[in-house]
Amino acid sequence: MSSEDITIRWYKESDYAEVEDLVRNLARLFDDPFDARWFKLYMEKRLIENVPGCYVAVKGGKEVVGSIFCDILRDPTGSQYGYISNMMIKKECRGQGIGEKLLKAAMTYLTIAGVPRIWANVREQTEAMVHLFEKHQFTRKFATFENRPPPFGI
Repeated sequence: MSSEDITIRWYKESDYAEVEDLVRNLARLFDDPFDARWFKLYMEKRLIENVPGCYVAVKGGKEVVGSIFCDILRDPTGSQYGYISNMMIKKECRGQGIGEKLLKAAMTYLTIAGVPRIWANVREQTEAMVHLFEKHQFTRKFATFENRPPPFGI
């Protein structure tokens, strides 16, 4: 399979199970929790409010092999920005240009929407992903720190 066999389109309800599986695998890859209930509500809200925000890469017109999320947000000062996150490609489909196609689609959408800047969420451990974003003129701005406190009362 090559990236020519792949089409990029907006997420639709019938893609739910495959996109959930991609995002669940992404969470597992980084030992992050995955809350199926929250994810379902999040995706339903997108459909109800007709907010695009999720592109999928489809092989042969049927199988979803990748996804990327892109949102238009505001920071606390009211400044608008684009935000790209949760890019995931099925393991057997990586290295074939699918991530490039997904990223270009998300960037095009956010650029047409008129955002003055685009932020992306990329893990340092994913060298190929870091390289892809740097190739598209993204620069590192700051480090993100995480603390996972024990559950309340323990």
